Amino acid sequence: MMSAALRRRTGALLILAAALASFSCETTDYTSPLPGTLEIHLAVKNSRSGGTLPWSGGETGFGYPQSSLVLKLSALETRQESAYRLPVYADVAAIKRNPQGDFFNLLSTQARDSALVLGRVYAPPATYNEIELRALVQGGVAVVDTSTFTFFEVRTPPGELVTDLVLLSGLSVQVQEARNTRVTITMDLDSSLVRRTEWFELHPTFYVSSVVIY
Repeated sequence: MMSAALRRRTGALLILAAALASFSCETTDYTSPLPGTLEIHLAVKNSRSGGTLPWSGGETGFGYPQSSLVLKLSALETRQESAYRLPVYADVAAIKRNPQGDFFNLLSTQARDSALVLGRVYAPPATYNEIELRALVQGGVAVVDTSTFTFFEVRTPPGELVTDLVLLSGLSVQVQEARNTRVTITMDLDSSLVRRTEWFELHPTFYVSSVVIY
């Protein structure tokens, strides 16, 4: 006959065995959500394409681009409210941006068609509230007709500091798991370039014009 002490010990072992069996049947999900892809495009608004600022269509017979206004991009990143910062490089395979910067012709037909890609990155699913660019217009405006070449200097307004910082805030850009988010930033040349007699005065104007998830 089993003693009381042995019965208590046997009962404790049975309870422990049942608990271990229950624990072994439970599965813990350690998986993280798949990243989405964040792609940032640049578009240009230009209502003077029929006159002062024609779009470029390639190169002329004497080697000049038909029209050019060069933007140098040195850095690009997006941020969450938590202050998490995500650098955006030229492509998802890139590990850094070109130290000399990346250059874009703001008068190209690609800029007109929102086809200039500033960067792509795999991003954790989240809502991003800010985009920061280090972007600066370089040189001036080159305009070419069939037979003439004209260059207009681009100047910063008197008394203003030259800065390449462009901060777009108050955004709600969502990146979803395993989906693509395309953000289009528009540079408004109608507001950015004010024509003077022999030059253009620069007032850089950028805004987010669309966010598409697909």
